[in-house]
Amino acid sequence: MKISSIFLFVFLFLSLQGNTQTHSLSNQLYDITTSMNQSVSQNSFQVKGDYFLDKKWTPGDLYLKNINVTGKKVKLRYFVFADEMQILIPNKDTLALKPGKLIDSIFINDQKFIYAPYQSNNQIKDAYFEELTTGKIKLLKKYYSLFIEGNKKNVSGYVTPKPDRYTIRSKYYYQYLKQTAILLPSGKNKIQNLFKDNKTTIEKYLKKNKLKLKREKDLIKIFQYYNSISKL
Repeated sequence: MKISSIFLFVFLFLSLQGNTQTHSLSNQLYDITTSMNQSVSQNSFQVKGDYFLDKKWTPGDLYLKNINVTGKKVKLRYFVFADEMQILIPNKDTLALKPGKLIDSIFINDQKFIYAPYQSNNQIKDAYFEELTTGKIKLLKKYYSLFIEGNKKNVSGYVTPKPDRYTIRSKYYYQYLKQTAILLPSGKNKIQNLFKDNKTTIEKYLKKNKLKLKREKDLIKIFQYYNSISKL
């Protein structure tokens, strides 16, 4: 499988006059750069496991700034191991979208992905996130590939040998008004402190609805509620 990295250049033949218009993918890909590093295909890995969020190609939507590339003929998948969004083009080549200022968001099924800065130890990095909520404070989900070391059969023979493998895991982040995303703290009180301007209201909402902040669906509810009562 041939995998290349591409940079999306927008080439408009007519003035958009401030309106978002839909164009075919071929009209939006102005050029393909050759100076980018080659991505690595899954076949190159010796360790078994999960490298993709979903290995199947799924019709999706790719949104550029002020432009919508319709998803009917755009097949996408998320290569978590390399934090890479891949697109399948008509000649069956696999291209890796080069994230940058032109890409606004990517939709695969009912999942929305954005590319955003986040805090990693003392560094600021960039990565793809699934956007779980919108508003003043976004709830984001970052997927990653975790290496799990296997075990070998011991002398007594009671341990079943297991090979090394990769598995997909995730962490939650919050992002305040498009600033750098920060790892969501653990603990009810620490999470409630994120909503300090409406803390009392949030506490009542949590208690009334018996929400458990270790459950994703409840996390989403509390962020959605906060954003619905907060002014930007």
